[in-house]
Amino acid sequence: QVNLEYFSTEDDSVYSSSNWWNVYPIGAVASEGLVALVGIPALIQYYVDLANGSTLPDSFKRNFGITQMQMTNVLSRYVQAVKIGKSWNLKMLETEYRKAQSSNP
Repeated sequence: QVNLEYFSTEDDSVYSSSNWWNVYPIGAVASEGLVALVGIPALIQYYVDLANGSTLPDSFKRNFGITQMQMTNVLSRYVQAVKIGKSWNLKMLETEYRKAQSSNP
């Protein structure tokens, strides 16, 4: 696991770090899952809301329908399955997403 401080540098040293190839594929797989669940327009609107002053939790919930922690849990299981070569299809991912939505307070 890579600490968040890894990304806080102002230069491009993160790209030459030995940790880069541990992080990049995980982000790519998680992004793929997120787009499959909510679509590109919701992702764009999330960033627009943030740029317009919305808080991260508010924008996340408004655009993705669940909290950041809930999405992290869903996508973590998806990423882990991909990492170990376990097949997860879109229906399985959507099922986990719907479970998270139905457990919303």
